[in-house]
Amino acid sequence: MTDVPQDMKAFNRNVINAYRESNGVGSLGPLDFARLLLLTTRGARSGRSHTVPLGFVPFGEEAVVFANTRGKSGPPQWFDNLSADPNVTVEMHGRVFDATVRVLRGPERDAGIAAGVAAFPGAADQENREFPVVAVPLP
Repeated sequence: MTDVPQDMKAFNRNVINAYRESNGVGSLGPLDFARLLLLTTRGARSGRSHTVPLGFVPFGEEAVVFANTRGKSGPPQWFDNLSADPNVTVEMHGRVFDATVRVLRGPERDAGIAAGVAAFPGAADQENREFPVVAVPLP
């Protein structure tokens, strides 16, 4: 498991700013933007826009992201937001587009997890954990 910064909001702001400045090309230290997208959801309670950087795995004509808090209980806030409203804005490699995401279930979820483990072998310890797997349609 990688070290998680004390102030995750500040860390995410830095990643988002660097990603946007580079149009999603390059890296920020060990963070390779080729496997990163920015997901903007609408707050389930506030209605405000919230953007998070997420690693993704190509999955057919979609990108798969994992609502994994790496050991903390419950899904991350962005997942709660898209559960209330699956319409999101995605920024990926200089492109910005609207999408409607869906949660993968059953064998399709298993295939998404397998794609993630194949792309990130270090994530094999996550294979048997329960967390939502989300498909983002690509334009």
